[in-house]
Amino acid sequence: MDAQTKLLAPLTFNQGNLAQIGNDSGSTGFAIGIIFLNALISGALAAFGDGGAQLGFLLNTLGVASTAVAAVFIFMFVFQLLFLIFISWGIKVAVGLFGGKASTMEVLRMIGFATIWSIIGTVIVFILPSLGIINTICSILFIVAVAIGLGASAQISPIVAFIACIVGLIISVIVLFIFALVLALALSGVINSLA
Repeated sequence: MDAQTKLLAPLTFNQGNLAQIGNDSGSTGFAIGIIFLNALISGALAAFGDGGAQLGFLLNTLGVASTAVAAVFIFMFVFQLLFLIFISWGIKVAVGLFGGKASTMEVLRMIGFATIWSIIGTVIVFILPSLGIINTICSILFIVAVAIGLGASAQISPIVAFIACIVGLIISVIVLFIFALVLALALSGVINSLA
């Protein structure tokens, strides 16, 4: 399957192509590249966009100077990377709970390509902040694309795969929240020691 077909699979919700991406270990690097690009975009927009003010407030609350653009970028970059990796693991666990079979790498590949939806939503909202709902819609489309591919490759129905994605997301958010809090506190100590 060529790169264009792989990139279009989550946008067109092509079940066969999404399942093939999940099963193709040769797509891992490409999927990780998309996740990395998403993390870079999210980090940059958080540091320099309106999100930077909100994240700056959070970091300031934890004792980090709100003008520390690098800290905001690093926090969001690491957070985005870990978020998608934790989601892969969480969804894999949830698929197992629902009787499906999927490896973490298989889920990571599907998530990597479905992250196209996150990139689209982030860029649109950055350009047109009044369309904030687009990010929510793109997040739902992201989950739908992953569930469609996961249903085919894990041999479970798309509805069960969608529920597994939601359960996996909840598991991931809880684990990642704890990790993010520890990371923010660590960054707080580093930035304050430099000041």
